[in-house]
Amino acid sequence: MWIKIKQKFEKKNYFAGLRFKNCVMKLTKTKPAIIIPKITQEYSIAKLIYKHLKFSFFILAMLILLLIYKITPTILTTYRIGYSLRL
Repeated sequence: MWIKIKQKFEKKNYFAGLRFKNCVMKLTKTKPAIIIPKITQEYSIAKLIYKHLKFSFFILAMLILLLIYKITPTILTTYRIGYSLRL
């Protein structure tokens, strides 16, 4: 069946979109079939939001790490002073 479809579209020189569940299969003259993922508008928007969120989470994590890095020495010094005063 696939060969028949391929031959049919090779005669007419254009792309043919054969749909799958998540992919679009395009038949070209040189290659028999190229499976291209079907990207809808909603999916692309969701992807953009996800990328943005990922980036913002990365920044948030960096800020928290910086905060920990800045606060820990002060906590440690106060703990040491308290410990030395007890002795």
